[in-house]
Amino acid sequence: MDSIVNMFMEGGYWMYAITALALISHPLSAFGVFYGAKAIGDQRSVVIVMAVALLSLDALSVGLGVTGMMVGQTALEAALATAGSADAEALRAEGERIAQIPLWYGLLASIVPSLSGVFLLIKANSLK
Repeated sequence: MDSIVNMFMEGGYWMYAITALALISHPLSAFGVFYGAKAIGDQRSVVIVMAVALLSLDALSVGLGVTGMMVGQTALEAALATAGSADAEALRAEGERIAQIPLWYGLLASIVPSLSGVFLLIKANSLK
């Protein structure tokens, strides 16, 4: 439990934005998969809209992770500008690890919506 708390503290407020997005996209993914599995031919457009919505939420989650990483890299460069040369390498290694946390969390949070969106696109293709 401590490691999750530390991960959120190190990742910054981007972690909360990604989590809020995951709380929207994951239930929508479950609903989309169950609805898409039962869909019949005249519901093709609804399935396509759900697939596009899920893939958009997926892209937004990854985009938030990339933005969080870029903000972290900017903060790292600002910290390295004031650090002594003896500490610079250790700070860089730790700072790069911390800066990448939102990216990995965003990628992890986007797995379920992306798989659901692809499933729905394949299902919509078969509903012709």
